[in-house]
Amino acid sequence: MNRITITLAGVSSALILDELVYLMGTDGSDAAYLTSISFWGAAGLTIFVLLLIVGVYYERSKLNKRHHVRIKR
Repeated sequence: MNRITITLAGVSSALILDELVYLMGTDGSDAAYLTSISFWGAAGLTIFVLLLIVGVYYERSKLNKRHHVRIKR
């Protein structure tokens, strides 16, 4: 998988999580969906998931560099 695919999957996961929080935390009406709390919740969860993806990618690349063994020919 490339980085764009992983990033899009992360953003999609954040939006799904936002929708679940919205449905459990509000009455589910259209008026509640259009509030600024709903918008900032989606933005916050998207930023959180993107930071999580960047953190995991950074740690994984650091781990791969540490355990990389070069074979002499």
